[in-house]
Amino acid sequence: PPKARGGPSSASPPAVAATASAAGGLAAAAAASRGAPPAPGSRAALAGPDVGPYGSSARDQTPPPASSSVVEADHPFAGIPNVEDRGAPEPLAAAVANEASPLIPLFGEYITCSLYSKTWNLRDAALQKLAIDLREGSLPGSSPREPPASFARLARALAVVLKRTLADRNVQVFTAAAGVLQALCLSSDGPAPRLTEAKAAIEPLLPALADRLGESNARADHTAREAHLHLARWPGAGAPFAAQCLLQPPAKRALVPPRVFSSRLQLLSALVAEAGLQPEDPQGLPLDPVMKLAMECFSNRDAEVRESSVRLVAACFARVGLVRIEKYLANLRNTQREVFDIEFERVAVAGPGAYLGTGGAGGAGGAGNEEEERELIGKASDEALVDEAAPSAEQASGDVAKEGSGQAKAGDGKEGDVVSGTAKKTKAVKKPKPTAQQILTQAFILTFLAEWGDRSQIATIVLGASQNPFGVTLGACVGHSFCTGMAVVGGRLLASRISERQVAMGGGVLFILFAAITVYLGPPSHSP
Repeated sequence: PPKARGGPSSASPPAVAATASAAGGLAAAAAASRGAPPAPGSRAALAGPDVGPYGSSARDQTPPPASSSVVEADHPFAGIPNVEDRGAPEPLAAAVANEASPLIPLFGEYITCSLYSKTWNLRDAALQKLAIDLREGSLPGSSPREPPASFARLARALAVVLKRTLADRNVQVFTAAAGVLQALCLSSDGPAPRLTEAKAAIEPLLPALADRLGESNARADHTAREAHLHLARWPGAGAPFAAQCLLQPPAKRALVPPRVFSSRLQLLSALVAEAGLQPEDPQGLPLDPVMKLAMECFSNRDAEVRESSVRLVAACFARVGLVRIEKYLANLRNTQREVFDIEFERVAVAGPGAYLGTGGAGGAGGAGNEEEERELIGKASDEALVDEAAPSAEQASGDVAKEGSGQAKAGDGKEGDVVSGTAKKTKAVKKPKPTAQQILTQAFILTFLAEWGDRSQIATIVLGASQNPFGVTLGACVGHSFCTGMAVVGGRLLASRISERQVAMGGGVLFILFAAITVYLGPPSHSP
C-alpha cells in the first residue's frame, strides 16, 4: 500500500478509508486487510491494539501491515492466494444465526461469516483455509495431542459446514468442500475415538456426496468420485461405508438422467476392482446388492448405462469367478449372455486391474473388442426391453439350453475352462448401420402417422377451406419444416441431459392440460 505523505507506513487511499469508516465492523476488516487503519469510532478502533476487528480471537486479528506480504500473513485467509481481492463477508443473516453461532469459537467470526456469505469466492476461500488448518493441526481439537472430546466438537462443527457446502451448486465451492472432507479424514488419524467421531460426522454427508455423481459438469463428477474413493481407502471407513448410498437406487429414479446411473456403476466397478468382494475380502463390497443393481441397470434404455452395468458384472467376475455370479445371469437370453461372456474374456486377459481408477473404463487388452462389445450390448438390450410376459417356445428352449450350459460350466468350477470355452464361441455379426433411404422412410412414416388427425392438420383444413390453397400448402410446409428442424437440433443437444421418459411425461402432461382447458372452455361459438 502507498505510504502516507509525511507518515511512516500504511494509510490507505481516501476512498477506501471513507468506505471503512461508513460501514464499520466487517468493512473495517476489509480495509485493514488492504493495509488501512481502522476508522475512528469503529469496532476495531475501540477494541484496542490486542483485539482484531472481529473480536478477541487471535485468528481474526488484522493489524495494519507495512506491506502486502504482511497483509496476507496476518489475514484470516492467510495462505490463500489474493486475499486482498476477496473483500469482506456480510454479517450473518438471521436465518442462519443459530446454526452458525457455535462455529464462531472454533473458526472465528470472519471465517464463519465467509462460510455463509452470498459471495462464492468467500465461501471457497473459507473452505480452503479450513482444509489448510486441519492439515496443519492449528484448529481447536485438530491436533492428535488434544483430547477426543475436543476433536468430536470440531468434527460436528465441520459436519454442519459440509452439509451445506457439499450441496453448493458452485463447482469451485463443492471442490473446496471435498478438500475439507479429505482433510477431516486425515486429521482423524490417531486413537480409535477420533476415527469413531469422524466416521459418525461424515456418515450423514454421504447422500449429499452421492447426489453429485453424474453431474453435467465433469469436474464436479470427478470430484465426487475421488471423494468416494478417498473414503473407501480411509482406515476409519472402508469401501462398504463409502458405497452404502451407491447401492441404493436414486430418489425419483424415473427423472434421473442416465449419466447418474453410469457414473455410479463406473465408481462401483472401481471399488470392486480395488477393494474386492465379501467374504473373500472383508473390507470389500457385498456381492448380492452389487449384482442385483447391475442386472437391474442392464435393462435401462440408455446404451451407456447398459455398458456400465456389463462392466460392473465383469469386475465382479474378475474378483470371485463365474461360479459365484452364475445365478444372477441365469435368465439372460443367448444374445444377452454373449455380451457378458465377451467382457469376461477381456477381463480374464487384462486382470482385475482393468477397472481400477475413477472412470471404470476398460484397461489394456480391451481395445480390439470395444466396438463389437458396444454393438452387442445395444442388440442385447433391445431384447431386454421387449415384454417378456409370453416368450416364444424357441426363446424358452434357448434359455433352457443356455441354463444347462451355464450349470455345466459352474460344475466344472475352473475359470480357465470357462474362458477357453468363451474364446471358442462364434462372434456375432455386426449389425449394419441403417442407410439414408431407411432413415428417410422411417421418419416419413413416423411423421405422417403422428400428424394424421392432429390439431395442426385440422387447422390446415380450416385454412384451406377459406384461404388460397397454394398459400396454405406452402406456409404449412415451411412452418412444419422449421418446427421439425428445431425438434431435431434440440433433440441432439438435449439427448444427454433429458431422458426420453421425461420428454414423454412432459408431453403427456401438456396434452392433458390442453384437453382440460378445452373441456372447461367448450367449443368455440361461430356467428352465422
